[in-house]
Amino acid sequence: MNLTAVLDHTALGALFRADPFFTGLYIEASRATGRVIIPSLSVPAAERQVAGVTRPGAPAVMPVHVGAAVGDGTAGC
Repeated sequence: MNLTAVLDHTALGALFRADPFFTGLYIEASRATGRVIIPSLSVPAAERQVAGVTRPGAPAVMPVHVGAAVGDGTAGC
């Protein structure tokens, strides 16, 4: 399956709380069978809603390919 999901601040909070659906999306993306996109302003909004969501090591903090973040086409954007 090749799935692309865009996560907003509420989805980041759910991922932080180990929601089964969002955890599954994270696992699929880590297997390179899907892609997760997080708009940059969703991160501080999630932190305001759920304290700790952006701390180092939190499951909702994922490495981002810079090309994908800026949409330069290097990641299939």
